[in-house]
Amino acid sequence: MKPYSIANWKMNLNEEESRKLVAKISVGLPKISGQVIFCPSYPNLRGVIDLIAGKSKLACGAQDVFFGSSGAVTGEVSADMLSDLGCRYVIVGHSERRINFGETDEDVNKKIKACLEHKLIPIICIGENFKEKQKKESAKVVSKQLKGALKGVDSSRAELIIVYEPAWTISTNKKSKPASWDDIASIKKIIKSQINDVPVVYGGSVNSSNVANFVGRDKLDGVLVGSASLDGGEFTKIVKEVEKEFHKSS
Repeated sequence: MKPYSIANWKMNLNEEESRKLVAKISVGLPKISGQVIFCPSYPNLRGVIDLIAGKSKLACGAQDVFFGSSGAVTGEVSADMLSDLGCRYVIVGHSERRINFGETDEDVNKKIKACLEHKLIPIICIGENFKEKQKKESAKVVSKQLKGALKGVDSSRAELIIVYEPAWTISTNKKSKPASWDDIASIKKIIKSQINDVPVVYGGSVNSSNVANFVGRDKLDGVLVGSASLDGGEFTKIVKEVEKEFHKSS
């Protein structure tokens, strides 16, 4: 297993800004053992992919994908298109897609299958919202989402990354705060009971000051970073912390 530092830039930055940010982070990184994954918006994928060409520890991922292969589906992008472009990863099932666009577990499952068919590695997001947490339904919600996402998928042969990303922790939400390790540990146990040999990372209000709470001995394999990944210096610190904490457990 290796550590993962995943930058989700969401709907931010133009192509020039994306390239400058990747260049700044690349210069600041030491020799790393894990994988750093940049996830820009669709129009900026080519610029990032070209910039990191030949750098095996740096990769590019898309923020979403459509499950169909082609056709009259205005505005969508297929897994085949992303693979042809040079993407290696795709974020699937992010809470903002579930909340804002009504994505279901069935939609997520179809997207995962499309990714795997075209040799893309899905970064699968699961997690409860604040009401579900208050009602103590976190375990039930996460278990259902994971089962739905992996229905008909041979997880023993597929390359996947699972993200525990509770919606109530995302930094764009008012009064958000990171999940506690107790919250995360219970969900990790559920994930590992369903699919053991898979990287599990955490997402939700991650920064360089708290990342050590999530990665390391008996913890998780990395982080999915939102707003903090838009700051080159801050994200570089996060990557360094991920590497340091992960290898404390080796």
